[in-house]
Amino acid sequence: MARQWLRKSELNEKLWKGDKGESLLDSSVAGVRTALSAESLAKILLLVVVNSVFLLAALHLLNSKREFDNRGDRSNCVTNYRLNNVHPMSLSLDQNRLIQSSEFAPKNESNQENIRQFDTFGVAVHLFIKMSAYRGGSNSFAIIGLEAKNPGELYNDPPYECVWIPGPDSLVWAPLKGSAIKMLPDTGNVYSRLYSAVIINCTFSQDVGVDRKGGQLVLYASYGDQYPRNPERIVALTEQPDEFPGVEFYESSDMKYDYVYCGSPLFGNLSPQKIREWIAYHAHFFGPRSHFFLYDAGGVHDNVRRMIEPWIKAGRVTLDNIREQEKFDGYYHNQFMVVNDCFHRARHLARWIFFFDVDEFIWAPPNDNSLPAILARYENQSQIIIWQKPMSKSLCAQEQGEAGNDSSFSRLRSKWTFEKLVFKSIKWRESHDCKYAIQGQKAMGTGIHRSGHLIGGNATTYADPLNYYHYHNTINKRDEVCEDFIDKSVVYVNPRNRTDIYTHDDGLAVLADHIKEFERDVIGPQSFIL
Repeated sequence: MARQWLRKSELNEKLWKGDKGESLLDSSVAGVRTALSAESLAKILLLVVVNSVFLLAALHLLNSKREFDNRGDRSNCVTNYRLNNVHPMSLSLDQNRLIQSSEFAPKNESNQENIRQFDTFGVAVHLFIKMSAYRGGSNSFAIIGLEAKNPGELYNDPPYECVWIPGPDSLVWAPLKGSAIKMLPDTGNVYSRLYSAVIINCTFSQDVGVDRKGGQLVLYASYGDQYPRNPERIVALTEQPDEFPGVEFYESSDMKYDYVYCGSPLFGNLSPQKIREWIAYHAHFFGPRSHFFLYDAGGVHDNVRRMIEPWIKAGRVTLDNIREQEKFDGYYHNQFMVVNDCFHRARHLARWIFFFDVDEFIWAPPNDNSLPAILARYENQSQIIIWQKPMSKSLCAQEQGEAGNDSSFSRLRSKWTFEKLVFKSIKWRESHDCKYAIQGQKAMGTGIHRSGHLIGGNATTYADPLNYYHYHNTINKRDEVCEDFIDKSVVYVNPRNRTDIYTHDDGLAVLADHIKEFERDVIGPQSFIL
């Protein structure tokens, strides 16, 4: 074995002298290279393994981010837009540091209770939203609005308080507290959503503001819980000096109008022509001493406004823009609140106030005298119920489509909707298949299909001579309504639904020519815009 190795001195000598040194050096270098290559290969393999681990981790995080960014995942409450628009320097060090799990453990070193902090952001619901307030007499008022259904109204039943503050020029300047009675038009909160419509009736022990010096009605709305929170102060009504109309206005039977119509919120893509027909017909039906209050909840687009404006100029229609109420989640565009605003607005303007929709036409048989004669029979009633005639939205008389040429089609399109749809559904009456009229001074609030807040008991009857033609699902149909033409002499049974039976009824259609002439006489020729 010793012979295989050269002594160090001999090796050096041979290397320097060159005696077979070249081959020995080469073999030594080759050995070193082999050793280095093995070590480098091991390092490279280790580096590859480590990089692979990091790559897999990065791919996992990327995949997790994609899942979080999925719009279908409702847990993604913060959008990329918000994240990308928060400057890193706007985040505190506290927000950027990693929270250790030990920080969540309660600290009871001093035997004191561990008080946790709750941070609030934004406002999800308002305590009270005021729409309007009206005087009901010399010592009473009504405030109409919305209150939070849950939890405020539903669990705590927050109390209200009314205060009258006389004007600065009043002889006696002392606030007067009154009684506040809350009424929910939606009895039992059946239809209410995030908000419930509410009426606050404020009554004082003596007349207020009758000196015509002005004043303010202030409502205090409480949260109704056990926490020491001050009630909200709401200025519900401000009367300017000389604004009080006098006690006679509220006690006289001689009113400005014979009839007032209170409309529900108008929304959606309404047909201008159908709104035109509805106003013209009822302006004629109710007579010149009538007025219409309409509420635009987004449905009065430019062409609909063109149909309404001539009647506004004629003093027959008042149109209110209530689109802002869409921010507050109540039933059916806050219909309960809207109809009660109209009711308290009109209860001293007309004896009878009518409530129905713009796809419904009130009708009285021609042989039954007139509307005043019919209503005279019900002077002792607080409200009357009017049953509907449910009309087909697509069935027309056969002779209207017989010719089948362009001229006949043009004549068909130029006819009014209630002139063409002349088939009535035969079905049992249902409790919600009705609308109503009410004597304003005999009620304190109202609903959608009838009032449940009558004065002196539920004096309600059914006005059999009166009906209303209901053209359901037609008010937003912007093209031709006639789809099938039926022989009007037979009873039609829908082949797709044998319980769907129709019979001919042209009681309203025969009035079309007279209504068109009336419209021309009152506001002039109008455009036909479907």
